[in-house]
Amino acid sequence: MRMICDADKTVVVCKKAFCSFHDIKVAWLKRKVRNLEVDIKDLRSKHAHHHKLNDAIRQRVRKHIASFPARESHDSVSKQTTRNHLDASLNITEMQRQSGS
Repeated sequence: MRMICDADKTVVVCKKAFCSFHDIKVAWLKRKVRNLEVDIKDLRSKHAHHHKLNDAIRQRVRKHIASFPARESHDSVSKQTTRNHLDASLNITEMQRQSGS
């Protein structure tokens, strides 16, 4: 596949690599080239509808998780970690049972 960089220079690029880099399908690229469309854009990370939680809900979740007993991390290299871990036997069902929900 040839790409035009400016008026007097073209560069040969691998079609498969180009599609992979720009997260587009080969068929989409072929249609754009066939119809001489020039608005080929990089569409990675362009999804606008990300699910966001408001801060009040986030704080309630943190408070709920903090209500369960935790143990200090044992796998820290520096041994100066503030990370705590929940018990491995704790699961969603057990959390709901303990919280009374």
